[in-house]
Amino acid sequence: MSSTVNLTDSFLKKHSLGQAAANRTDRDSNDSTLARRSLEKPLQDFLSRKGKRIRADLIEISFQLCGGSGKPPSEIVEFVELLHAGSLIIDDIQDNSRNRRQRETLHLTYGVPVAINTGNWLYFAALELLTQLDVPAERSLAIMKKVLRVIKQCHEGQALDLTATFDQVTPDQIPETVREISRLKTGALTSLAAWLGAVVAGADHADCERLSRFGTQLGIGLQMQNDFVELQKVAVSRCNSDDLRNRRCTWPWAWLAEAYPAADVTRLAKLACDQAPEQQHCAQQVLERIEIVAANEINEKLEGSLDELSNLKIDSKIKNKLNTMIATLELHYA
Repeated sequence: MSSTVNLTDSFLKKHSLGQAAANRTDRDSNDSTLARRSLEKPLQDFLSRKGKRIRADLIEISFQLCGGSGKPPSEIVEFVELLHAGSLIIDDIQDNSRNRRQRETLHLTYGVPVAINTGNWLYFAALELLTQLDVPAERSLAIMKKVLRVIKQCHEGQALDLTATFDQVTPDQIPETVREISRLKTGALTSLAAWLGAVVAGADHADCERLSRFGTQLGIGLQMQNDFVELQKVAVSRCNSDDLRNRRCTWPWAWLAEAYPAADVTRLAKLACDQAPEQQHCAQQVLERIEIVAANEINEKLEGSLDELSNLKIDSKIKNKLNTMIATLELHYA
């Protein structure tokens, strides 16, 4: 599947980044070369880190679902991965995270200014790839409009995530806040990946919209799983949680607020502070209350996302890919 593609090799080589830097001499160090060097090292560092590439695999599946032959265009696979990579770099700065994909975050290694520039550059590099797609002009315009709308949505979701913390909203507001954040961020980007695979395969509007809705539900399921896994890690290992430290409204707090009195939610929220022992105590108490409902909600959301595809004719090979993806995600996602 598309997850076997090495993004560092496929992308950096196309843009003459990477090894070419090692072959330059000091005499070549003009302004342009210096600018490129300031990008090459952090880009190589981040893009060489292995992610799960769920969205890249989703593009391939939706492409094949809608009659695409062979592999989807590399431009859209690289686009969604680069866009996601850029967003992770910026998110890590905003969250003051220390680790990303088993390594130190880019802003801690190279400094905040370089990390911001690298993350922003990835956004525009990703958009540039879409101009290279070999599709009819009308479809190309539709893709660009959709992509820009989704990127704008993701930033709106991030604005809500950064400001509507669980100590700033009332317990009864938490569930709807979490749903909106998940819809605008993870749901929107995963929906875009599924839609892109369908549209470049030449699917009609109705099927593209079905894949889009499937991607939204799948993305929300992914966010549920991600939030739950982070809480589990804190409860078990006493590691620090960016979500708890930054008072993020996440799915465990939504499930807690739906099932327990506001006073209980408020009391537990007060335990969520910077000290690791306090975080663990808080995580353990929240986990104890929501563990069963969380497992059920996550599985229902992931498996239920397939209902959006009920009107599509799916051959057995692609159906197995979908079922394998869902089963894998139910076990773990991070």
